[in-house]
Amino acid sequence: MGCGERLGQLVQRLRRRRGARSPITAVARNPNHLDLFVTGTDGKIYSTWWDQSVGWVNWFNVSGGAAALGSEITAIARNPNHLDLFVTGTDSRIYSTWWDQSSGWANWFNVSGGAAALTSPITPIARNPDHLDLFVTGTDGRIYSTWWDQSEAVRVHVKVLSEPTTISRAQMTQSMRDVYAGVGIDVVIASEETLNLPLLNDLDVGTCVVGSTTAEQNDLFGHRNNAGANDICVYFLRSTVPPLNGCAAHPDGRPAAVITSVASPWTMGHECGHVLGLVHVNDNDRLMTGNGTWNITNPPPDLIQSEINTMIASPLTS
Repeated sequence: MGCGERLGQLVQRLRRRRGARSPITAVARNPNHLDLFVTGTDGKIYSTWWDQSVGWVNWFNVSGGAAALGSEITAIARNPNHLDLFVTGTDSRIYSTWWDQSSGWANWFNVSGGAAALTSPITPIARNPDHLDLFVTGTDGRIYSTWWDQSEAVRVHVKVLSEPTTISRAQMTQSMRDVYAGVGIDVVIASEETLNLPLLNDLDVGTCVVGSTTAEQNDLFGHRNNAGANDICVYFLRSTVPPLNGCAAHPDGRPAAVITSVASPWTMGHECGHVLGLVHVNDNDRLMTGNGTWNITNPPPDLIQSEINTMIASPLTS
């Protein structure tokens, strides 16, 4: 049975079972592999793939069951081991997810600060494996663009006094990556280290104000093994005094934040945002809400353009 004949059967099976409603998007990562994507009537994106060594696999839902994605799917392969997907949601915002052979599918995230009122299909182009440009036409008839470059990254060194009890470190890290990737900043976990510092596991953070630190914070943030001057150290500990989800007050020259055991999925990204120069806002749709990241109402939360500019201008982003 040929590739085309088998493909026809798979598409018909999808139409019967899911009710495909969008055009089929296909991309070839290499001469011996195909990936197909389609949106079902349930608003979820489904994929199948063919490889010369195994043939076609069954359809599967892409990246955690994200629904309410309304437009044609655009896919691009920046290299043979990586895919990027783009789609316009029913809220007219552009969303993306990616697949990498080393880590699988990421969660969906909003691209480039939550720009809305975009009507046309999304056109991506990879000028090289580490750069993407996106183009779209707005309802005003103007062409808009954004871009991502792998050269912009934040290096994070993870220091563990206690593991989180509510949300795992892995989930916090992925949530931070999802939000930061949406504005073109990679989160690189440069090292992980376990610290045996029981006297600092319930850390006195005083007023937790940038520029003001306690003796205990100064002691903890001196433990910067493997970290460069422009790297961020994130310390996972049991609690703070007074009790907080996290705190980003740190001594000059020691960029760092602490995350407690009761932190939310967004606390790590939020506190690192403070380290990069961002301040609280009164908006629970945004990452930097001052009302507590457990109260975020529109996950993944947004970063607006002025915040993106501040993050990219930070000496900690390279």
